[in-house]
Amino acid sequence: DAIAWQLDVPGVAGCGGLALSPSGETLAMSCAGSFADGAGQDARAGVVVLDARGDVPVVLRRIDAAALGGPAGPSIAFASETELVGTAYGSESPKHPDVAFVLDVGSGVATRAFSAARAFVLGDVRCTTGCTARCFVADADRSGLARFAVTAGAAGPIDVVPVDVTRGLPPRYLGGFLRATRRACAC
Repeated sequence: DAIAWQLDVPGVAGCGGLALSPSGETLAMSCAGSFADGAGQDARAGVVVLDARGDVPVVLRRIDAAALGGPAGPSIAFASETELVGTAYGSESPKHPDVAFVLDVGSGVATRAFSAARAFVLGDVRCTTGCTARCFVADADRSGLARFAVTAGAAGPIDVVPVDVTRGLPPRYLGGFLRATRRACAC
């Protein structure tokens, strides 16, 4: 019960969201930067992609916040072996909404899946993988789950699954949500 390895990744801060590719060969980590850096937050924010095949992960690439639409949010998920879905924080000053993105981890190119109405309303991300990769993003502003398919590096049409908030708060965390929704498919 000892720490097996530790990896310091220079140039990033506020890292927390982790996602393992379906094969287990690639690890992605979201980094929000430091809110204490103010306007300089983006300089230490983004997504770090690591090779997870060895005993200690090795950094393959870093995708900066500017490519994502802002500092990476706290949750990311693989939709396929090469496609990652996540959120980027917006800001209150200047006004800039949160965005959800689809990231090609090989090229580092991110495409916008959708924009929220304002900042700090998008939460957890969960995706199924396989024939029909479907992703879900908790959207507190819409009081629901944004649901979309991911194909060829882009998000399909966005459908919002409403969540009844009359007895609770809008969705932020999805936890083990997909464990109950996974289905086998034949491609």
